[in-house]
Amino acid sequence: MIKIDTMDQPRATVITVAGPLTALGYELARDQLHALPTGQLERVLLEVESIAIAEPKAVWEDLKLAPLVRHMKQVAVVTDLEWYGRLSRAFGAVWPGLEIAHFEPFDRESAVDWLATFDD
Repeated sequence: MIKIDTMDQPRATVITVAGPLTALGYELARDQLHALPTGQLERVLLEVESIAIAEPKAVWEDLKLAPLVRHMKQVAVVTDLEWYGRLSRAFGAVWPGLEIAHFEPFDRESAVDWLATFDD
């Protein structure tokens, strides 16, 4: 399941991920993300509860979301999946203009505060 929501303070998109992830789930999420107003993807609160790919086509649909990253400036990753936090930080290190920080679920408020420190 991928759930897309928004928050006002700070202005950010909230993406919640919990497995199993399906191709249809990715397609629906992609449509919702593309429908967001300009600038809404600059800050993202990514909450990863669990990840399980339910079908091979889901991997392809996941890759099709990659172009949306160019709209992102700050991503706060909230998860207790250590490997996902490490992978996210590595991704941020090689993507120009993207800053990624990892937070544990108990520290979600700090993730929101971190996103709020950036100017619009």
